[in-house]
Amino acid sequence: MHRSAPFLIIGHHRSGTNFLGELIQRNPVVACANEPFSMHTDFFRDNDLRPWSAAEYDQAVLHPELYPHPKIVLFLQELRKWLGSAPEGCRRGFKETLLYEKLPWLGSYLPGLRIIHLVRDPRAVAASVLNVPEADELWKYSVTVPRYLEEQLGHPPGRALDPFELCVRSIGIRWELARQSLAAFEHITVRLEDLVEHPEDALGPLMKFLDLEPTREQQDFITDSQQCSRGGRYSSYRSRDAVLNSWRSRLTDAQQACLAGGLRSFLEEYEYAC
Repeated sequence: MHRSAPFLIIGHHRSGTNFLGELIQRNPVVACANEPFSMHTDFFRDNDLRPWSAAEYDQAVLHPELYPHPKIVLFLQELRKWLGSAPEGCRRGFKETLLYEKLPWLGSYLPGLRIIHLVRDPRAVAASVLNVPEADELWKYSVTVPRYLEEQLGHPPGRALDPFELCVRSIGIRWELARQSLAAFEHITVRLEDLVEHPEDALGPLMKFLDLEPTREQQDFITDSQQCSRGGRYSSYRSRDAVLNSWRSRLTDAQQACLAGGLRSFLEEYEYAC
């Protein structure tokens, strides 16, 4: 494995990917681009949860669906060039909250890609998603989730799903896609809660995955970021209690029970108490 191969941080919306990206970059030899696929083009948001296979990789235009989009192709070619030209001893990567269904294709687009898979208690994820008023405008669950259920699973919902149901389905779909694809990559799974509660145990293996050592700046950032909640909606500064427990008051008992039942396998796999 080429040790300067690029890395990807991937996690569901509101899982703490901003925090993790900032944490990793507190190491001075690491650079992490912020959602270059989903934030710098509309294409990948519009085509979220439309799978791309490794066999569909096209050397000239990257993927057949990109034939009509030469500017996106050029952008992705430049991104690949940047990711693959890290100076000796440095690490370059990017973070995304989409692309779960395109991981097989990403493996061909970026050979040697290493993946940091960030997970968070799905009850906390759902509560945080529901707390974003423009969630559907940003992430389009009302379009992408029913489309995936119909096109990929052959089970279109018989009625319109409410925002909570759409979020639960989104979490479950992306988790299953991760289970199907991550084995093909060198990868590590990190729980946000472990970084918050036990940074002394979680940070070392995370940085070792990138063949680096934790820095004092990274350790201080974790401590400082938990002192109080401040900044905007996407700020990395959240009190420890808000990160770990705010979902308990934001979700109704019925919603908590629905999540515990519908995502029980997720909760068990990542050792979240039901």
